[in-house]
Amino acid sequence: MDSPANPSPRRTMYFQPGIIRLLIEHPAEFERGQLLEAQQKLGLALPSNAQLLVEQIATFVHPSGKRQRRGNCQPRQSAFSVVPYRVPELAEYTLPNIRDLITIINRLNTQILEQKEATGDVLARIASPDWLSAPSPENTGGGGPGARPVPASIAPEFFTSEVDTAGAPFCFQAAALPDFQPRATTRAVDVAILDTAYPTDALIDAYNRFSAQHPVIRSLLEPDGAGGLKRLTVHTAAEIGITLPAPGEIKVERHNYPMNDHGLFVAGIVHSTAPTAQLHLYQVLNEYGVGSTQGIARTLQQIAQQQAAIPAEKRRPLVVNCSLMIVMPLPGQRKLDASENDDLVSWELFNKSEAELQPEDWYLLDQLCLDLDWACDALRDNGVLVIAAAGNDANNGSDVNGGGRPRARFPAAFSSVEGIGALEKNSTVMTGYSNQSDRPAYKGIATLGGNATVTLNSANEIIDSATVPGMGVLGAYIGAFPGDKPNGFPGTQDSDYPLLENTTGWAWWAGTSFASPAIAGSAAALIGHGLPPASAIAAIRAAQPELTSDTSEIFMITQS
Repeated sequence: MDSPANPSPRRTMYFQPGIIRLLIEHPAEFERGQLLEAQQKLGLALPSNAQLLVEQIATFVHPSGKRQRRGNCQPRQSAFSVVPYRVPELAEYTLPNIRDLITIINRLNTQILEQKEATGDVLARIASPDWLSAPSPENTGGGGPGARPVPASIAPEFFTSEVDTAGAPFCFQAAALPDFQPRATTRAVDVAILDTAYPTDALIDAYNRFSAQHPVIRSLLEPDGAGGLKRLTVHTAAEIGITLPAPGEIKVERHNYPMNDHGLFVAGIVHSTAPTAQLHLYQVLNEYGVGSTQGIARTLQQIAQQQAAIPAEKRRPLVVNCSLMIVMPLPGQRKLDASENDDLVSWELFNKSEAELQPEDWYLLDQLCLDLDWACDALRDNGVLVIAAAGNDANNGSDVNGGGRPRARFPAAFSSVEGIGALEKNSTVMTGYSNQSDRPAYKGIATLGGNATVTLNSANEIIDSATVPGMGVLGAYIGAFPGDKPNGFPGTQDSDYPLLENTTGWAWWAGTSFASPAIAGSAAALIGHGLPPASAIAAIRAAQPELTSDTSEIFMITQS
């Protein structure tokens, strides 16, 4: 579908204004005061009025048996902390402020790189902005959740079914495991979901409204009688101790509609594929689907600390699902001829083609999200399986500069994370919107993500996308739906979609966001049958060796 006009120029944003994050390595035994005192002695050229955000510091301990990483990502101390600062005069979203912040960060990194061979108890590794995170990276000019959701319904004959009733339209079936019984588990498994989240009372209201005719809501959102839910625990941003971007401060282009249902939809997929698992939904994205790297780091720190506090013999296996992406662009994920409205137009590193990148550029690209990379390492080395959506940047399988299928986004591209790409419904064909599944591509897995239809402008850019009814993933959705805009035109970044009433609690939705929880749930079910986490993901990867996509292994999951 084509639109005769180009959309209005829009602001393209990548990180929170006025925030500088320092990645500092230090001995694990250091108290926070020791860390900050030693950091001051490094003499880093922070602005004189930079305010330390003490309560937002996130600290992780590297496992004692550190595995070898690429040389530029190898830890050099036993622990690391992400230390954030706010520069007050740069705290507003203006292009001059963003460019001043980039100048400060580049100056800090020049100083840090000059000292990168230094030795000592405390080492600075990188200065970075607080990159935004979203279930789609569209505010950077790429894909979206593969498409916006559309209303769905099921036949009355399935109203009283179970979530895993064979033949039901919402039931997920792994073709390689036709006789597998996900309920016949021998041990309890937890699944942590980092996403958007409704408050618990809103979920109980949805249970009261939809449960009689909705097997997923009836099972997943069953109240426990004490103000909570039996199978799902919501951890709000306030409970985690993080601050989310204010609603309306940043919106996701082509997906600028309330997106609290994203986390619920993901949770429903996990529950349907692993019905005995205990789910934890961590609110790291606001109601429009936007969060930040620092919020994710703090949440991963909390999860790691909770795991460490449980004696190993009593610790339950844990799977972490991240149906979100860090919007820091890798090569092919950002237009090289970006307009002056693009916040990175003044950052030379992000204005080079892949062929122009020098070794020192690749070094910086690896370092700028190294804290989350290491955080996922720490979880994985403690037996936690981390799974993430690869991203939806592709336009008919090509990147924004007309090259091949774009690379997987972070965190899917981290070496300790299993990256997941999307297949068309009940097919072995990669969707037109899906990124490569992982980094390198052959390491990834592709599964059901659903089909999307797109609207293009005269420059062949996607300006709208919607899930194809009957060809997306079918799941639980309790909010209003984003409807079509006048004449199908998506408008500007600040133009909201009209909202349509939801009468059924069901939606069709498409994206790598929904392929990821299908694998997370499948892995959790296998772990519940006694497989170690590494063996569970290996079994999924090896289940159908005869099937491969253009970028990854295939694990065929179908819905009727």
